[in-house]
Amino acid sequence: MHEETMTRYREWQLRLLARTLETDPERFDEILEHGFVAFPSLKEELVLGAVHQGYLDVTHAADFLHLTVDRFEEIYENYLDDHRSIGLVIVRSDRGEAILADSKVPVWEIVRAYRKNPSVEALDARFPGISAVEIEASLRYARRNSEEIEAGISQYENRRVATASIY
Repeated sequence: MHEETMTRYREWQLRLLARTLETDPERFDEILEHGFVAFPSLKEELVLGAVHQGYLDVTHAADFLHLTVDRFEEIYENYLDDHRSIGLVIVRSDRGEAILADSKVPVWEIVRAYRKNPSVEALDARFPGISAVEIEASLRYARRNSEEIEAGISQYENRRVATASIY
């Protein structure tokens, strides 16, 4: 489906969901619960984002997730560490792909190398100028953005096959 059509599609869905929240809150809660069942990490992700943006305080967030405040604070600190390290290390290139800020190596390239030999030591040897923090941030980014990374690897593999068939 065309991106413009998808955007309009999402807009009316969001408006109708907002209306459902206002007119039938119990049905809206049921819709959310189905979403949480289908996507088990969604509830935690939403709560972490809500705390990060100031919509929820830690006590209410912990209660919502049925956790102790101490356990939630642990999870939240990891969430912040992930966001800080990924945001500082990974940026967008002029072509829109995720790259390491300092070396400009595409994240998909690191992931591709890691799949061939899944060890940090092998990545250190393959990319000597890249730090362990950059490697870890790349792998975390890839876990969260798997479709983007798969597309980058696929494009590279397709170009490689096309180039090989020319010769």
